[in-house]
Amino acid sequence: MHKFTMNAITIMTVLQFTPSFLTPLIGRLLAIPIRRRLEETRRHTLPIITERLANFERKQHDPTFKWQEPNDYLSWHISLAHSENRPDELNPDIIARRLLALDFAALHTTAMGSINCVLDIIASPSSDGYIPRIRSEVTQVLAEGGGVWSKAALNRCHLTDSAFRESLRVSNFMSRNVQKKVLHPEGLGNKAEGWTAPRGAYIAVDMHNPQHDPEIYPDPERYDAFRFATSLTQELPTAASTDRENGRSSTETSRGNTVVLTTSGIFLPFGHGRHACPGRFFIAVEIKLMLAYMVINYEIEPLVQRPRNRWLGGIRLPPTKTMIRVKRREGSV
Repeated sequence: MHKFTMNAITIMTVLQFTPSFLTPLIGRLLAIPIRRRLEETRRHTLPIITERLANFERKQHDPTFKWQEPNDYLSWHISLAHSENRPDELNPDIIARRLLALDFAALHTTAMGSINCVLDIIASPSSDGYIPRIRSEVTQVLAEGGGVWSKAALNRCHLTDSAFRESLRVSNFMSRNVQKKVLHPEGLGNKAEGWTAPRGAYIAVDMHNPQHDPEIYPDPERYDAFRFATSLTQELPTAASTDRENGRSSTETSRGNTVVLTTSGIFLPFGHGRHACPGRFFIAVEIKLMLAYMVINYEIEPLVQRPRNRWLGGIRLPPTKTMIRVKRREGSV
């Protein structure tokens, strides 16, 4: 799946600089590795998909068939296709393609987010204070839940949530977000501001600079894991933002508006507005579970200096080859 993601990103990057009359030819040539990844996916997933479809079909027509569908994407996809009367979405090949698209959207962003978060925590001069407090929080919350994680339990992990949100802020992996292409033949303009974007131009929102603006975030280049773990009544420096979607001011004066899921005009890792990334709910659960497991079960050696991320065009990649030293804690699972 990693190779598929990198192949797709390479194609998108190259085609942006390819003359339009060459796009059909260059696109087909560059897509050869993509077709190879698709065949590999089919080989591994089609037997599972076919079996799942057969079990769904049998359960619909045989009340005595004792089979409980797994709670996973395949079951969700098949159930939704049935409920919407979409036989085309029950084609095994289509489902296999959907899996590739889903993994493209989920895997590389989750990997970058988790790498950045771990490195930001352990390379911070305050890491000796961050890790014990996160460990204390997740241990207490897990014990209160009888040793079982739930969404409600994760929602109470305010320090862990703040550590991840702060990492997304300071180690943003894009320079801009919410990118759109102008399609109107006459372009798009703003007479009051005196600019016009012609058809085919791209318009995006600056993501990097607002998240590193000292007037919004004091000492913006410093990773402060608990920057967003404020009291319920303390007003945060994002008070000027406006939630146009809900038609009201979104002055962030409560923790509910500073959790990692919350988007705003000055926090854009997941975009903003109606088309904000729907997968942010899932990645928040993933990263918090990962951090909880890590600090409960391992001692991690701090880094003297945080390895630098590198820019590749408008994308900021984490140092994936960095090695860290860990030791399993006594009494851990």
